[in-house]
Amino acid sequence: MKPAPYNTLPGDPMPQARAFWLRADDGVRLRAAHWAAGGGSGTVLLFPGRTEYLEKYDGIAADLNAAGLDVLALDWRGQGMSDRLQDNARPGHIGDFADYQRDVVELVIAAQELDLPRPWHLLAHSMGGAIGLAALDAGLPVQGAVFSAPMLGINLRRVPAALALATARLGQWLGRGGHPAPGAGGEDSFVLVDPFRGNLLTGCGQRWGRLVAEAAAWPDISIGGASND
Repeated sequence: MKPAPYNTLPGDPMPQARAFWLRADDGVRLRAAHWAAGGGSGTVLLFPGRTEYLEKYDGIAADLNAAGLDVLALDWRGQGMSDRLQDNARPGHIGDFADYQRDVVELVIAAQELDLPRPWHLLAHSMGGAIGLAALDAGLPVQGAVFSAPMLGINLRRVPAALALATARLGQWLGRGGHPAPGAGGEDSFVLVDPFRGNLLTGCGQRWGRLVAEAAAWPDISIGGASND
């Protein structure tokens, strides 16, 4: 496992994460990280949400480490520092949602190679919840699972599903398949565009400020809206 970069902001403490590269069976390079607790109480496999990256979970990993749990997570393909899947790296893009299961396989292999303490548990947030549910159906070797605001469907905001699908296909036909879908936002991280007031992500101004600072400092690891494809 070759070492991978891990970002910090000025004034941050020394990161406890050990970041490294993985390679999926289709050649996609993935960035993963391990936060070691040293207590041997078990390991949390952390599945992030869409647009997210390893550094965002540094505080959560620290809390889990304090409880004696190791943490292993990765940047999904198409986001964070993992390989982007089209020339325009700004929109969120993946060819087939099922491909995320390739990433899950590599994370499990890494956990085995690192001989991480058992039992293993799943913590899945947002889009990671959809990926995690499919992984559980496929036999993910965890003893328990916790889902945080899981993406068990897509909120189309009163737009009929058939119309949303037709709009996306029209975008593909017009040669805009790799661009953000209508209503998905632009190519920049939404925290750089949307105001704190009225946002649907967090009521914590301090946390929002941190996300804005990260997106501004690390533009290469943030992404915008999901593509028409």
